[in-house]
Amino acid sequence: MATITSLGLGSGLDVDNIISKLVALEKKPLETLATQATLITSKVSAYGQIRSLATSVADAAAALGKAETWSAMSVGSSDSASVSVSTTATAAQAGSYSIAVQQLAREQSAASASMAADGQLGSGKLHIQLGTWSGPSGSMSFAAGSGAAVDITIDAAESSVSQIAAKINEAQAGVTATVITDATGQRLMLRSSATGQAAGFRIQASDASGQPDTSGTGLSQLAFDPQNHPTLGMAANTTEYAQDAMATLNGLSIRSKTNSFADTVPGLTLQVNKVTTTPVTVTMTQNMASMKTSVQSFVTAYNAYNNYLSSLTKYDSATKTAAALQGDSTANRLLASMRTAVTGAVDTAGSLNSLSAMGISLGADGALTLDSTKFDKAMTTHGVAGFKTFFAGATVAKADTSFSGKLGSFISGLTADDGLIDLRTDALAQERTSNGKAQEKVNANATAMQARLEKSYAALDTKMATLNALNTYMTQQITQWNKDSD
Repeated sequence: MATITSLGLGSGLDVDNIISKLVALEKKPLETLATQATLITSKVSAYGQIRSLATSVADAAAALGKAETWSAMSVGSSDSASVSVSTTATAAQAGSYSIAVQQLAREQSAASASMAADGQLGSGKLHIQLGTWSGPSGSMSFAAGSGAAVDITIDAAESSVSQIAAKINEAQAGVTATVITDATGQRLMLRSSATGQAAGFRIQASDASGQPDTSGTGLSQLAFDPQNHPTLGMAANTTEYAQDAMATLNGLSIRSKTNSFADTVPGLTLQVNKVTTTPVTVTMTQNMASMKTSVQSFVTAYNAYNNYLSSLTKYDSATKTAAALQGDSTANRLLASMRTAVTGAVDTAGSLNSLSAMGISLGADGALTLDSTKFDKAMTTHGVAGFKTFFAGATVAKADTSFSGKLGSFISGLTADDGLIDLRTDALAQERTSNGKAQEKVNANATAMQARLEKSYAALDTKMATLNALNTYMTQQITQWNKDSD
């Protein structure tokens, strides 16, 4: 509003105050409109939260509709330091197994004799082949693996132990090179990059002309080929050959290139950590606690939805205060329809056809309560299969008629782009637009009124100034006439 600083000078009236009060009176409806705008905004926000909470209910119900929820297993080991166990697959079946570990998987390890730290071994090539060593000690035989061998070219000027180790690592030939330094010099130690018998390696050396080098000098000091040259290079030193993990499971021999047996028992992963002297017992049972937790998560999600809507639609008689959505027909419908949806029966072959049959009751406030004792009894009576049929359906074809399927479809209808929540939110958006236009109209009317008043009072000031001047003149003339008469 423009500030009035000169009006009233001619009339002697407090025009600024008069106009300000008249304009303020014209703007009085803005107070009601602003209150309405705040309420509309709070309703829009509330419906956004309702959508979010409804989605959480749907997500919790969807989790109950998954097969893996009802195939959760608890596993245990009588000696987890020797054999640890885990399960994640839906194919896991309850059972008990006896495991004895004869050997652990390991990589091959071989080391050279000590050499001068800065000594150069000369030029040539190292031929590295991965494969399997087998046979008794002293008469080992090598079977090359399916992977291609790797040739590493060594230049005479860059043939120290550390330089050769770097070239081997850069080649990514399936072995890892490390330089070990002690009081006598440096040794090259090679280890397979993976465990398992097939991760063994053979190293053959050739000289600068490409001919096999078995001289015992130069690069041949790094050779490892005990089948053909058992005393040459690293083959002459102590070697740990690569091996598979070996164990017996309920008397049956099993082996793995790692210390993990992931496919031996469907859904069960066995991790062997050390050789055993007595068999280790591994058990796998249905994880009832996990299943109950999933059901409780659904109850919690539903109660969050129910409690939020209940708080928004109530009337506090003590404070005589109505909540944001008190009397909102859509909110009341959302509250009542969800309660009906979760308490409805599901067409199953057994008697477990409602939440109440498994100990989940609906209170007077619309909240669900899970009775742990009744739930456990129902689980014992109907078994996991009964619960799975109720929540997920007996078959994939029945999934849509299960509790999770029906509730999921119902909530999808509520939260869809043209669903009940969306329609109410759109209506509130229109109310907010209308409210904004109404406020604009009030402000425009007040501005126009102010302009009219300022114009009218300006004209009054001009007229009054003229009249005052005339009055002054007439007074002066009368005064002068009286003097002349004297």
